[in-house]
Amino acid sequence: MNFRSLAAVTALVVSPVCVLAVPGIASAAAVVSSGNNGLSAWTAKDIAQVTGRPFSATRVTTQITTGADGSPVTREISSKIVRDSSGRVRVETPVVHQPDGAVDPSHVAVQVYDPVGHTLLTWTTSGRVATLIHLPSQTAPSAASSQEVESLGSQAVNNMQSEGQRVMQVVPAGTNGYKESATVVAETWTSPELKVPLRQTIRDPRHGTVTTELSGILQHEPDPSLFAAPAGYAVHDLTPPVSAQGAAQ
Repeated sequence: MNFRSLAAVTALVVSPVCVLAVPGIASAAAVVSSGNNGLSAWTAKDIAQVTGRPFSATRVTTQITTGADGSPVTREISSKIVRDSSGRVRVETPVVHQPDGAVDPSHVAVQVYDPVGHTLLTWTTSGRVATLIHLPSQTAPSAASSQEVESLGSQAVNNMQSEGQRVMQVVPAGTNGYKESATVVAETWTSPELKVPLRQTIRDPRHGTVTTELSGILQHEPDPSLFAAPAGYAVHDLTPPVSAQGAAQ
């Protein structure tokens, strides 16, 4: 697992509905983006692209920051994750409203990532339109020179074996809104079987502590209909396929 930029995880100010993956993060390592006004969790594209290992789970992300009066402020968001045997991933996340960061459980954003077709299908339960985004093929992430990586061994997380890793990255002053140089630390416990983080804690002096954990993991083949837009939704093709773009040039 290789973090290209831990700072990008916590420095991103989140929009009400995240559509694309958090920038600067390797797909298997991205877990959460947090901001002063709220938080949002992994996008579907950030779940490891693994075939033959279907599962479903609940993911809870908690952000703890310090309020203006010095007291702790806690925000929490719960999402549902489903991956099928072909590697397609569906993530359902309640929308986080700005600027107070309130979670609206009745307004859910859904993302379906297809690693074979390189597409991301998104919609919300409050609308009748889905958006299909064609993505470029992924390139290998470049290593960050300021990172320190440490193995933490193995342990059980929610009755599943996991392997731990601690990544420390120094964020230079003036990067991603950091006025002073800071050290961001991420501790991740990943299932070697499912290739997904079971628990991750990110500590950032600017944005507090963000913890994400998977629970209720079931290894089964999900209903194929979960990976298509709901009946009655119009599908808006946002961009043409990459091959079509090349042919048009």
